[in-house]
Amino acid sequence: MRNPLSTMGSIFSLTVLFFLMFLSLMFMSFSLQASQSAQESIKITFHLKDDIKQYKIANLKAKLLNMKTEQDISDFTYITKEEAEKQFSNRQPDRFLFLQKNLGDNFSLNASFVVSPKNKDIQSLIYYFLHSDFSDIIDTTKLQNSSNQILEKRKTLEFLEFIKTGVSGIIVAILIGISFILASFISSLFYARKDEVFIMRLVGASYNYIRIPFIIESIILTFFALGLGWSIFFLLRNFTITELLLTLSSREEMVSIATSIQLMWDTFMEIIPFVLGGIILFVTISTIITIEHLLQKKQNLV
Repeated sequence: MRNPLSTMGSIFSLTVLFFLMFLSLMFMSFSLQASQSAQESIKITFHLKDDIKQYKIANLKAKLLNMKTEQDISDFTYITKEEAEKQFSNRQPDRFLFLQKNLGDNFSLNASFVVSPKNKDIQSLIYYFLHSDFSDIIDTTKLQNSSNQILEKRKTLEFLEFIKTGVSGIIVAILIGISFILASFISSLFYARKDEVFIMRLVGASYNYIRIPFIIESIILTFFALGLGWSIFFLLRNFTITELLLTLSSREEMVSIATSIQLMWDTFMEIIPFVLGGIILFVTISTIITIEHLLQKKQNLV
């Protein structure tokens, strides 16, 4: 007869591992969401100088269109002075009013091109435009500043990739741990029912008939531990979010943080069905391999 304490130990160990898996997947969702946002924000902005002739702007637009055709860049957008001021006033209304009030007619934003790189390296694009025929209409100082900001964003992307790699390694380690726990559970269950298995083999029961109860019990054990791990994770998540929002002082910060958390949660929930399906498949295969190994050892049935 199987020791109940051993079963409880398996449930506890699996619960901890599943909790850690959900936590790891949450970090993975965060890194994916942050990586996507950082990737989308890596764009080169070519601020134009004041009083540029329209034909020069048209020439630059034609050059960018040609680069898009050749797939050096994925897309570009031309933003007029009026559009730039409108966007600025929408994003930072308080700062816009402050600058407009204190600078008066001296406050104005220049027209610009926002370029999304594709196959051509960002630094190569910046170097090209800094030394091209368009350097007389592009604000090279602002372009250089834009280049520095892009380098910082690339470092952020590299760090996020490092996080994703580390989290992936943790998930693999967790799966290995789950496999060992299930193997131990099935082995213990098998030896506890050794006499039953021996009798079933004597009366001609097939291996498939013998396997099914072990597979069902391992899946039940997994789902029970999975439910406990999810419950602990969900309660901890809600508590953490509540405590985090309470530390924020302004409504704007709360809305911003809550929106980011919701986007991360949406990404997390999108991958959960695949994770659960993968866990069930993994558990089933692990159980079959373990019981197959035990059944093939003739001495186990004597």
